[in-house]
Amino acid sequence: RKMKFTQEIRNFILGYLSGDGPTPCGASCRFLQYEGVGIKFYGKQEENARKSFEAQSRAHGLGIAPAVGEYFKIQLRIEPYAEPINLFGYLTEIAADVGRGASIMEEKILCNSLRAANFSAGDITPRNYGRINGKLVCIDFDPVSMSC
Repeated sequence: RKMKFTQEIRNFILGYLSGDGPTPCGASCRFLQYEGVGIKFYGKQEENARKSFEAQSRAHGLGIAPAVGEYFKIQLRIEPYAEPINLFGYLTEIAADVGRGASIMEEKILCNSLRAANFSAGDITPRNYGRINGKLVCIDFDPVSMSC
């Protein structure tokens, strides 16, 4: 199924930003889920968003990351007279949470696969990987994590 950025997803992000609900986040990225689709978005960090999108796209092609959907750039105004904010991000397949982690052997296989593809594996912890169809995959391609 192709993941497309829609007006409903835009409104969902705006609703989240207008409230103050918690959401998982990494070094520079926020993550939301909407109707079975993951939304990764960055504030003023367009370069990080683009690099993460490209890295995850490449890793997905190698079978070690979730699929990516559409990349987006949007401008939102949280309050009627406030300055608009720019957000950059992309849609992604949602990997199942692994709880406390995977086996040492599974982690080692994932790390070796990442290194073989010239990705860093220095930040591989249970919060940065998940499962897709039972297979362990990396879910964090933020440039900060990829520089560990």
